[in-house]
Amino acid sequence: TFTVNPVPATPTLTTSGTPATGITLTSSATTGNQFYLNGVLIAGATAQTYLINSGTKNGSYTVVATGTGGCTATSAAVNVTVTATATAQAATSLTVYPNPTPDGQVMLALSGYRETVQLTVSNTLGQRVQEATLPAAALGRPQALDLSALPAGVYVLQARTASGGVEVRRIVRE
Repeated sequence: TFTVNPVPATPTLTTSGTPATGITLTSSATTGNQFYLNGVLIAGATAQTYLINSGTKNGSYTVVATGTGGCTATSAAVNVTVTATATAQAATSLTVYPNPTPDGQVMLALSGYRETVQLTVSNTLGQRVQEATLPAAALGRPQALDLSALPAGVYVLQARTASGGVEVRRIVRE
């Protein structure tokens, strides 16, 4: 007699934060995580998130999720480079509402941005499903984002500026 244990779902890694505050890696697996840097196990890095707060930790990150039967699945690599900035950046914030959204219509409130923002919406497989560019002149007022053409699920919204600022939010489309 033998037992076949299921392989856990392949985890995905998302990033959030800034070089000034640190970059947080978040695994889609809620338990059983182990983070790696350049293929080397990071001792003690077994939570769902891992904070990178120093330029000495630049490199290729992966997470291995271990299921209840001991089977593992490895995420795609995420390359992270944290560099010091010479000038202080203004505090920025990105708010998404309503979230979850029953009809796919969400509003974005972006504050503190002084340059054009590139928006990217990705599915849980990391595939880009929607993109938009918001000019700096439009950022002082709420912006509509129409996700109604997308199926129900979890999506990752990334707001990126030309100077390297990135904010990430999860959006649930019911």
